[in-house]
Amino acid sequence: MDKWKLIGTTARRRPVSYRGVINSRDYNQFQNEVVHDITSLAGGVNTLFAMMSQMRTAFQKELDLLRGELINLKQKQTYEAQVAGTLNSYFAYYTDFRATPEIVIVDAIKENARAMLDPKFGQITLPMRQVQERFFSYTLGYGAILPPTDLTVQVTSKFAKEGSVEDWEFGGKVMQTDPLNAFTGGTESIWLRKVEFPLNSTVDYVECELTVTVPRKATALANLLEIIPVAGCDLRYVGLSPDLSDSYSTVDNSEIDTAPPSRFHFAPTNVAKMRIRLRQRRWVEEDGKKVFYYGLQEVSLKKVEYDRSYTPGAPFGVNNTVVIALSPPEGYYYDRLVRIDLDPPCLEDTNKYVRLQLATSLGGTPSIVWDSQVDVLPQRLATPLPLASSQSLYAIFELRYVDGTSETFESDTTPFVRGLGLTYQVAST
Repeated sequence: MDKWKLIGTTARRRPVSYRGVINSRDYNQFQNEVVHDITSLAGGVNTLFAMMSQMRTAFQKELDLLRGELINLKQKQTYEAQVAGTLNSYFAYYTDFRATPEIVIVDAIKENARAMLDPKFGQITLPMRQVQERFFSYTLGYGAILPPTDLTVQVTSKFAKEGSVEDWEFGGKVMQTDPLNAFTGGTESIWLRKVEFPLNSTVDYVECELTVTVPRKATALANLLEIIPVAGCDLRYVGLSPDLSDSYSTVDNSEIDTAPPSRFHFAPTNVAKMRIRLRQRRWVEEDGKKVFYYGLQEVSLKKVEYDRSYTPGAPFGVNNTVVIALSPPEGYYYDRLVRIDLDPPCLEDTNKYVRLQLATSLGGTPSIVWDSQVDVLPQRLATPLPLASSQSLYAIFELRYVDGTSETFESDTTPFVRGLGLTYQVAST
């Protein structure tokens, strides 16, 4: 993206032959060019420093605002729970696992039997035992990332969504960084696309499509895709092709507005090509222009071997488990529970690859008040579920490998959980 370069150097070499005559004009010209470049570099550094200082101040103000909003939301949630307790009514609580819930380290859970909670993608999964990257390789000696030579990424704004082909950035001036920046295995570089329109343009969104030719490696299989968009853009479509044709299978649930870092699990599949479609509905005014920014920070395609160990009927802590602590508002205790929801909704699946237990205490053996393996969901009961007037509640997740059919998960991969919702009644202590 040449237009984004701050400084272009002017100095060039003027070699002198061995024991040759030095031309004073060339010598002086070279000095002038070097001085000019040094002055330009110093000016550029000062400009960047000023811009970074201003941006840091602006970002800090935005961060302070967001922090205040977050505190306000937490206080609002606490207040609503307290009011619910005062009015003897029910309170709905939801925790998204991107919000880094309080994980409890329990000695009874063996070190090799701890399920993974990744806050970046907000998922509880089975532990990964082996990972094969499809877009890059690591050197054994230095741990450096080696990009493959046969990875290609094509970006276009001309494609058909329904009917004929259209240009979804028509009339816009496009600049972008190298699309390969999104396939480097790191977060230091990104692919960013800028589309500029006149300020009075009626364009209210732009879209583009990436077609990725996956490098040929020892294995063509993949079962995990991770996508990290930037600039709050929408993920509109993700498709995988087992060959170099344009016949794609849509990845389930890959249409996401204002997409956060997203992780998609699927059965081991041959992947030779991939297609990703992005949309940006938000624009900013820059230098009297209407500007849309969107792109990708990182795309990762992997073949992952998950831990498959599982012992039916095993005691607490033997199978892959993670424990999350929940707390009622200060001065209250958990009284009765009327509803439990998981994202995705898997508690009533025929084959239960995710087991959820609620306990009022842990100790050596948890005091279980509800178990998805044997109990009916509280919302199916005629009366609320008593919670033993507990001031603590623990959500115990036990996962096992999807080795059969499932109404929720793809076969031959890990189950996953993104969030937990509870509707309960509290009472004052």
